Amino acid sequence: MLLDSVARSTPDDQRDGLAATAAGLLASALPEMPERGIRDARLNLLTSHVLVLLRRVRDWSTVRQPTVEAAVACALRLVTAQHRAGDYASALAVANQAAELARPRLGEDHLLVLRLRQRVGKSVDRLGRLAEATELHRRVLADLERVYGADSPDTLTSCLHLSRPLTWLGDTAEAVALMRRAARGRAAQLGPWHPLTLEARACLLELPPGAELDEEAPAGPGVVAACRRELGPDHPITLSAELNCALALFNTGKPAEALPPARRALAAHELRYGAEYPITMASRSLLGSVLAALGELSEAVEQIETVIEGRERVLGPSHPWTLVAREKLATYRDLQRNA
Repeated sequence: MLLDSVARSTPDDQRDGLAATAAGLLASALPEMPERGIRDARLNLLTSHVLVLLRRVRDWSTVRQPTVEAAVACALRLVTAQHRAGDYASALAVANQAAELARPRLGEDHLLVLRLRQRVGKSVDRLGRLAEATELHRRVLADLERVYGADSPDTLTSCLHLSRPLTWLGDTAEAVALMRRAARGRAAQLGPWHPLTLEARACLLELPPGAELDEEAPAGPGVVAACRRELGPDHPITLSAELNCALALFNTGKPAEALPPARRALAAHELRYGAEYPITMASRSLLGSVLAALGELSEAVEQIETVIEGRERVLGPSHPWTLVAREKLATYRDLQRNA
């Protein structure tokens, strides 16, 4: 109430300057390039400040558009940091509120609003609501194509975002077309060795078994080598590429070849992000599958039990990834008994 009272009594000619200063202070407190796996307790403390600032710039008509954009950019940074820390529920809640508050001043087609909507779709995806995520990403992709063109960087990013839930839902042909579109577009605009190009190429290794994967899997070791050379062995894209390469080897019937990179991927992700980060648990799940395929059922069961414990704590017992892990565990225990 005190803040609202002060805000109401603030002269019109001071509002833009105050809002701009507040946005600058928030920007200095938020990570400029949020990294995966880093949980910062300050993020939750800053959330209310970001949202209140957005309400001020929405309601104060004398605040200029550059100041509004600076405030919305703070919200986008916050949401990105929450998402990359694995706090998908908070990222979803803040992204939804921020997009609603930004629309009246910036409009539906402003790039910052569209990027917030991308974050909504990504968080819904990670929370396991795949059909909903697919529709959200489709709408954002269509709007980006309409406003910014088929080959804009944000449009290509939305292609990758949409491909992920499509892969999980079994629409592999469309997912592959979107991944290849992103990889080709980024290579043409940024070059073949740019981190974003390598990221798109690594995504193609996540495909399920089938003809499309058989075509892409042979390129896996080359993608990993390029990531190591261009980005270094510990870069997040390098770690993802090695994990995806191990997955591609496993999905093309080569579990013995997949075992060493799967072990390396788990060790590297655990060291960088911790044991309960979602990508670390995905690495452990893959290792369990590889071990089971090689007949190492005792260790496979141990790995999947650890995955289930972590996913139940972090994602909840009804999350699709948790349910998949339970199905794996039941299968491996049956194999143990039969053996």
